[in-house]
Parts: sequence; C-alpha cells; structure tokens
Amino acid sequence: MDTTISFGECLKVLLQIREWSASRLARKINVEPSYVRMWVRGERIPSLQSDYVQMISSALFSGLDLSRDKSVFDALRKFANSLGFDNNKSELLPEVITSILRNAQIYSLSRKPKKTSNLKKEKKQNNMADNRYIVGDEGFFPERNIPLCIDGRYSILCAILSVLNSCFNRRNNKPGDIIITFQSDSCIFEGYPVFQKAWNDAIKELMKNRWLIRCLYNISTDVKDSFKIVETIIEYSGYKDSFLPLYFPNYNISNEYMELLTIKNIGAFMLLNTEGKDCVDTALYYDKESIINKLHMYATNMYRSAVNILIRFNDFSSYMDFLTVNCRKIGHLHAVSLDLYFYTIPLSIWRKYILGAMLSKEDTMRSINRIKELSMIFHEDMKKYKTKFICQLEAIELMVESSEYYYTYFNLKLTLEDIAEHLEYTVYLLKNYENFEIALVSENQYGIILHPVAWEVRGGRSVGIASNDMIDYFSYTYSAVTEETVADAFDNYFLDMWNKITPRYRDKEFVISWLEDKLSYIRDKIAEKAI
Repeated sequence: MDTTISFGECLKVLLQIREWSASRLARKINVEPSYVRMWVRGERIPSLQSDYVQMISSALFSGLDLSRDKSVFDALRKFANSLGFDNNKSELLPEVITSILRNAQIYSLSRKPKKTSNLKKEKKQNNMADNRYIVGDEGFFPERNIPLCIDGRYSILCAILSVLNSCFNRRNNKPGDIIITFQSDSCIFEGYPVFQKAWNDAIKELMKNRWLIRCLYNISTDVKDSFKIVETIIEYSGYKDSFLPLYFPNYNISNEYMELLTIKNIGAFMLLNTEGKDCVDTALYYDKESIINKLHMYATNMYRSAVNILIRFNDFSSYMDFLTVNCRKIGHLHAVSLDLYFYTIPLSIWRKYILGAMLSKEDTMRSINRIKELSMIFHEDMKKYKTKFICQLEAIELMVESSEYYYTYFNLKLTLEDIAEHLEYTVYLLKNYENFEIALVSENQYGIILHPVAWEVRGGRSVGIASNDMIDYFSYTYSAVTEETVADAFDNYFLDMWNKITPRYRDKEFVISWLEDKLSYIRDKIAEKAI
C-alpha cells in the first residue's frame, strides 16, 4: 500500500509511541544518534539496499509484551489505521510497521531534492557542503568536470567530496582502498565543519561497506594535531577491519607542504600548501587510471615503513588480558564511557553473568579470576593515584528505567536488585576513596560528543578501547594504543573534556546525591514489586 508520509515523519511518530529518544533507537540498531536525528528531520534517508528499515522495526518491537504493553500496541494499530493499513492483528503488527516504514522510505527517496543556488561569499558557501555531495547529487563538481588544478580550499573540498561520491556509484560493488596522509601541519577541513561532517559520513559509510581506509599520521606533541588523531581513533575504532591508522616510528616528515589522497582506480589528489601558511590552498587532480595507481603505489610504499597505531584484539578475553597487564603500570586512571565504567560493576554481578554466559569451564574461571585481579588492582591504585571517570547521564538513567547497560557486558539483562547493588557499590567507592571521582555529562553538552566507545588511559602511557562493532552488528571490537605520544594525547584529551564539564556535575557530593536519588527510586520499585 502506498503512503504519502515521509520517512522522517513516520519515524518521529513511532519514536513518540515508544517514548524513545533518537539516542535510544541508535543504541538498539548500533548507529550513531546523529544518523537517527537526520532521518527524523528528513535530512537523510536510508538507502533501499540497506537493512535499516527491518532493524528499526525489530528494535521497536523488542521487549514488547501484549499483556503488559497494550497501550503501545493500540497506539501502533491506530497509527497504521490512519495510513489505511487495516489488517492490524497484534501478531501481524511488526510486518505492518515494516511495510509502513518501507513505503515511507520509497516515498521520501522518490521526491526530488530541492535545488540550492550557489552562494558567492565563502562564509555562506560553507553551508552548501551538505550531504548531497555523497548521496546521489554530483554537487559542486560533476566528476568529469573537475579541473586538473584546483585553487582555494572550498573548491578543493567540493572536488574531494564529489570524487568520494563516485565511490558509491561504482558498477561493481567490490570494496575499494583509500589512502590519505596527514603528515604535514597543513589544515584540510579546519574552518569548514559541514565539509568535515560530510567527509566523516562518507568515510564511515564506505567502511561499513568494507572499504579499507588507511590514514598515515605524523605524530607530534602539538595539542591541536594530537587531539585530531585522538578524535579520529575514537570515532573510527569500531570499524575493525576497515580503519587502519599508522605513523612513522621515527617521526619523519616526507614533505611538510604536501598531502596525498588516493582512491584506487577512481581518482587521486596531491594537496599542496603553496603559500607556506597553515592550510592547503591548491590541489592537483589526477583522473587517469595509470597515474592514479602509480600514486597509490607510492603511498602504499610509504605505509610499508609505517607502524599501526591501534593494536587489535580478536575477543573480549584477549582485551581483558591486555587490561590486566596494563593495570600493573603505575599511574592515574582516566576513563570515558556512556555507562558507569565497568570497574564500578560489583564482583557478584560479574560472577553471576559470567556463569550464565555459556563459556567453557576453563574460560569461565579465567574470566572470573581476571575480573578479581582487575578489581583488586583498581582498589589498590585508588589509594595512591587519581581515578576519574566521565559517564553519560542519560545512559545511567537508561539503566535505571530499562534495566539495560548501554554496553551489553556478557549480554547482561539486569534485575532491579542488580541495579541497586551497582549503584550502592558506586556510591561506596565515591565515599570511601578520596582519589575516585565521576563526572556526569549530558549528550553533546559543553561540546563533548560521547561515541558508543569506552576507553581508558592509564598513567598517560597506554590506552584501552572497547567499541560497538560498526560493521558486524550486535558485536564489539577491542583495541589498544601503546605509542606513548598518542597515549599522552588521549590523557590530555580526557583532561580537556573533564575541565569543560560544569564544576557542579563533577562535584563529588553532587554526583553522590544524584546517584542516591536513583538508588532510592530503584528501592521503591523493589518494594512495590514485593507487595
């Protein structure tokens, strides 16, 4: 059945019926919240080749029970009826909602995008660099008309995004290979945030389609440059086999005024800083396959003398082995997570759920012993060193309201008693260890963006990173950084985040009071259940 409701309008209504935020749905389907918000606002629409519609529908019905959630089923049925879908038996509602979403998707994709006129002033041109460059429109430069020499950073960025767009339109769907260097101090995207966002969205979409993105960095102690590396690693770490960040171990710079961007068999750019200032200002574009592939071979040879920044682990067990060794390094501990970080989970809860995780007897005992060791070291270190965690306020509220962690450790489904025990233990740690502090931050507050990634840096010398796997849904990736300059950059990045947070929300007494309010709420629910 056809419908004239847009995909964004449809999704907005469904989220209202479930009383969900965009972040809640994003967590369920393992995408970034910004994607869901763009869908709701109509700024982007999932492609017909993706499985997002089915994933959204499955997520909306997950955990629903007809006897307990009758009002939700009634609201969904009423919504379906308003669009002319009459066969709305409860057992068929998931299929009906999927059909509604699919029809809304087709309707939205079939509508012609509004044309935007070119603006002459550069400060207005920046606003034109939206997603049309990567979702079907050829944008500022149709690929075949890109000049071989491009002047001005705005025109360069338009050309790069136009060529990136062509990656989505290849006749064969085989994953490709992109190499980009960040070896000089020349700015590429700075001052053009919308271009930066379009670039990130395109690169992430390509990585989801298993393209290999290799980034070669010159590691420096410059705060601004090092923070860019940290942010990229945090944002891309979930693309396990697609994101490969590397560096020159001897900190060599091949050319401080030039960067290379090569997309094998498609296009290549030599990005130049001809005026010796702080930004790229000229680009040479190559569209002949023989030249492209020669440049790609040259860039590949550069990578042969480079070293991986990220150490990847095959499973959670190997990652825990790394953390156990890492914990023996002397120094402070700084950690960022959406949830209360996993060191605050009581041993009794870990034991309960490890035993139910369907592991072998040997792996079960190994996991329990590792958790015990980590906990013991954690307690000993807090007596001597500062321990600071940043957590998302909404994720803790989700745990209280829905009995779920943002990160599903061993597929934990919490009981009310579990939540009470976790909150009690966290409050105990805050009250009994002077060196232990927690800061609460709301989503995107103070300019801080918390990705679905948990990371810790110990002593400013090594970093552990756990992330949702952005390619293989419903699984996780684990990695580490042991290069000390990058690890120190993570440490400084954490302190920068910490200092941005309003003092009240990192004040220990306030955080204890806030957690105790949540604990009181849970205790009331336990008492009601017992009646």
